[in-house]
Amino acid sequence: MSIGFDAILFFAGLDHGIIENMPRSAFLYSDHYLDYHLSDQHPLQQRRIVMLDRLLAAYGVFERGEVDRVAPTPASGADIGMCHSEDFIRAVQAASAGERVPDLYRFGLGAGDTPAFPGIWEASLLYAGASLDCAKRVLSGENKTAFNPSGGLHHAFRSRAAGFCTFNDCAIAAYPFLNAGKKVAYLDIVDAHHGDGVQALFYSDPRVLTISFHETGRTLFPGTGFPEEIGEGKGRGYSINVPLAPYSTDEHYQAAYHEVAAPALAEFDPDYIILQVGADAHWDDPLAHLALTSYGWLSLMEKVIALGKPLIALGGGGYNQKTVARLWTLLQASLAGVELEDETPHAYASEWGITHLHDEGKPEISEADREQAWHYLTAGIEKLRQLGVVGLSA
Repeated sequence: MSIGFDAILFFAGLDHGIIENMPRSAFLYSDHYLDYHLSDQHPLQQRRIVMLDRLLAAYGVFERGEVDRVAPTPASGADIGMCHSEDFIRAVQAASAGERVPDLYRFGLGAGDTPAFPGIWEASLLYAGASLDCAKRVLSGENKTAFNPSGGLHHAFRSRAAGFCTFNDCAIAAYPFLNAGKKVAYLDIVDAHHGDGVQALFYSDPRVLTISFHETGRTLFPGTGFPEEIGEGKGRGYSINVPLAPYSTDEHYQAAYHEVAAPALAEFDPDYIILQVGADAHWDDPLAHLALTSYGWLSLMEKVIALGKPLIALGGGGYNQKTVARLWTLLQASLAGVELEDETPHAYASEWGITHLHDEGKPEISEADREQAWHYLTAGIEKLRQLGVVGLSA
């Protein structure tokens, strides 16, 4: 029996010279991400990822070798089965093939947020596989960071789809790390919505610390993610939620990170980080009511990257397509350790209508809304201290 060159490198621990010459970050991309198409009228349009890919290419990061642009491989049914039930998997397969599934709505697939469509099985395998590829590349040392912009589908549960999400690639991507005996921190701090599916899948698992900042469930889907949700059994204290009032700004997010995420990460000391990077907490997103600017959003990402842990970044929400392309370009540059000019290349700006990476405007927030957001945040942090979650225990 013979083994290939790639396997030899892996078992040798990867030659240090080769590692040094590899791009620090990988970007997982395929035009087939467009196949995850819920409908022409659906808020989630994967054209945003094409805009991102073309913007990165316009900046020359692939050509210069600063970022490794990698074609993803689809996940297998066994990979999906790490987090999802057999009956749910069979329902997705049947719906994908156009077969009648009498109880399809029981699996969260229907005419609502997550409609079934022909080819949903294959399309879902691709984005889940891309997240697994990210994890494997980082675990092997091939890259220090890796980014799958089609991932971040954090609302999917074990036996049902929800909130535009069929399979929970965030949770699936944790398993290469967990199977290697490593601890994982899952940070979901810039998506407007609570990472409920990931929380549920690891609610009793102390190997995974989940931290979610999100608009309060009192005003936004999925209606969960309150401070009292701290995990159960051996996982008690390892689920941390910071709900935010509408119109929460950069300053509110910075306080939440400093008071909650930073001490929790310091105490937990993860081996790897999974970073969900939704863009819908930005002030001009049409589906939420938060007020992050591009500067505040990127600052949070850079705080996590600066921890120096190997990490994978997975897409998420974001329904202003130009905002998504801008923010995720800034993120990929930060993951790769490169600086980009704020003004986008002229040819790209002419074709896609994005002239700058950072915001040219800013949200208008009343003092009353700012104060209400501070009161809500302060009360939530105090509740977490009382409950004794990781990093905030007395």
